[in-house]
Amino acid sequence: GLLTFPFASVYCASKKAVQSMTDSLRMELAGSGVKVVYCAPGWVKTNIIDTMSASGLNCLNTKGPWSPCAPYITGNLYQVEARHAWTAEQFAENFCTMALSSNPPRVHLNSFRDGWMAYLGSFLVPSFIMDRYLQLKYNLGSHLFPPVAAH
Repeated sequence: GLLTFPFASVYCASKKAVQSMTDSLRMELAGSGVKVVYCAPGWVKTNIIDTMSASGLNCLNTKGPWSPCAPYITGNLYQVEARHAWTAEQFAENFCTMALSSNPPRVHLNSFRDGWMAYLGSFLVPSFIMDRYLQLKYNLGSHLFPPVAAH
């Protein structure tokens, strides 16, 4: 949700919506004593990883227009990322400790690898650089869309 990735448009859009809603609520409730924290937990080991893997939501259609990208998306994304994930219990304990503190932060991220690096990158790395990096990583580009002959 902190960075937008190809092949995850709906997921990324939903995370950006939550971030915008959190920012708006924080401004609206300023001075009320209510603290609003944007939480981007990164990967947490829950059954969503297994559900997404089993349902094929992490698979790229190798017969569709993006088939040339398939070799660049290696392994099972959810299983690979889950190796670095916190357990749900670890996340809950960490989040509750933060949320119940006397001065919770504006943004809560649970790790440098999944959180702070992405958060800072979303502000500091220009989008054209991030776009190009992801295009190269996933073999995206104009070669996927042959020119259409004029009639």
